[in-house]
Amino acid sequence: NYKFWQIQQYNDDNSIIVRYGKIGNDGVTKEFKFPKNSKGIENRQKEYRKLIDSKIKKEWQIQKL
Repeated sequence: NYKFWQIQQYNDDNSIIVRYGKIGNDGVTKEFKFPKNSKGIENRQKEYRKLIDSKIKKEWQIQKL
């Protein structure tokens, strides 16, 4: 029962894309969009960190690509 979880941050359109599922499948993709202003950038960065921290807390192994 092997699973994957990927997260990418995009500065151009101030968004985060999360992809997850079982290894061997395409998985599910979710996109989080934020306003393109200073508050939106700050919120995107906080959400990005929060999502990663939630996986670390659940003891997922982290690999930087």
